[in-house]
Amino acid sequence: MADGESCFWHDPAHAQAAADARRLGGQRGKREGTLAGAYAFIGLDGPGDLKRLLEIAIYDARALDNSLARVRTLVAIVQASAKLFE
Repeated sequence: MADGESCFWHDPAHAQAAADARRLGGQRGKREGTLAGAYAFIGLDGPGDLKRLLEIAIYDARALDNSLARVRTLVAIVQASAKLFE
């Protein structure tokens, strides 16, 4: 807006980028709602929610192909779980 009369969202020169941003933003909201329902996860309000999130991470990590990244992820989950139970 500093260089023109319109902001990013209304500048004709950025019409395609703005349309893509709106589309991606809508997809993210739908995806978050779908995942929240599928995983029965609403948010982080206490230790029980943290435990549930770690359980989800374990299931997802175990489904990955065997790799160094998978092992590191599982170790990080174990470390986070240990701190949660302290």
